[in-house]
Amino acid sequence: MTEANIIAFSGAHGTGKSTSCYEKAYQLKISQRTEVGVILEVARQCPYPIFSKNNAIPTREAQLWIYSAQLQAELNAVRRYGVVVSDRTVIDTIAYTATAGMYGLAYAMKAMAEEYVKTAYKEVHFRKINDHDYLVDDGFRDQTQELRQNVEMAMLTLYGELGIKLIYDEKEPQ
Repeated sequence: MTEANIIAFSGAHGTGKSTSCYEKAYQLKISQRTEVGVILEVARQCPYPIFSKNNAIPTREAQLWIYSAQLQAELNAVRRYGVVVSDRTVIDTIAYTATAGMYGLAYAMKAMAEEYVKTAYKEVHFRKINDHDYLVDDGFRDQTQELRQNVEMAMLTLYGELGIKLIYDEKEPQ
């Protein structure tokens, strides 16, 4: 597999990943004078129930759809652009899947992603809830703090198990 050039933002929902993604893409476009691909959060497009305000537990179909849509978006963007900035990683989906109690599916996703993630991400910026808590009621996302904390713990565990070095976006000055 060729070395990819994806700069990704990861963390539970409501930590400012989308804003950071746009800011990073803009900085890269200006500094490198090149087209930069941007991958937005694919979960909002999912046709199946997810961890949203109205659905307490996502379906297996939803998690498979999100996982495959994220992977496909990354593969397509890398093929088209020299530099890609992503609002999520495939690891994020695996963490949400495990948090939903779908451990067998999460394990299978992790096994499939293991080789891919070793070369897919140039950088993974992690945004911790305690440092970046921007969750607002957007009418879409689940607002449960316990869910967000469990997802964050699952993500950190997965990144550690996969040997992916994280860049922690530290708490912003007051």
